[in-house]
Amino acid sequence: MNIVGQCPHCTGDFTMDDSQIGQLGQCPHCNTNITLTAPAAIAPPPMQRVKQFTPPPQDLSPMKIAGNVVMINDVSFQLSQINSVRVDGGRFRPVAFLMMLLFWSAFLMWIFGPSDPSGGAATGGIISFVCAVAATYRFIDGLKRNRLILVMSSKEVAALESYNKSRVKVLAGALVKAISER
Repeated sequence: MNIVGQCPHCTGDFTMDDSQIGQLGQCPHCNTNITLTAPAAIAPPPMQRVKQFTPPPQDLSPMKIAGNVVMINDVSFQLSQINSVRVDGGRFRPVAFLMMLLFWSAFLMWIFGPSDPSGGAATGGIISFVCAVAATYRFIDGLKRNRLILVMSSKEVAALESYNKSRVKVLAGALVKAISER
């Protein structure tokens, strides 16, 4: 039966009869004398090790817990005084919403209203636009901001504010764990 071999010097392929295995022969490509050997069985590729998932380290940078004291953004709280912890999502800010409506309506009235030939209304329109943008930013900022609230015996304290809700939840979880371990 014919099998395919490979020259170890030039890596050229050649065919040989299986009865010639172990004998001396000559490579038809590079004319080098070689011992004809059976081709190695094609081994399956080695199995790759699957990396075990390790969760990323928790970023607790604004919060440090030492003993019975937790420091959040350089403000100390006694763990024994904290009754519970909660995360509040963004808040609707009615004053910012009303200011946003007021300034946008003033700006639209400046655009679509009667024209003032003296040009004095141009300044009012620009001021209305700038105030409308600022009020809109403040309103949207309030909707996106998340707060870590510490409920203490006599009051509630907003200890941390962030746009990253998952980070605030990680901090709250670490704080709840520290409170439960005390």
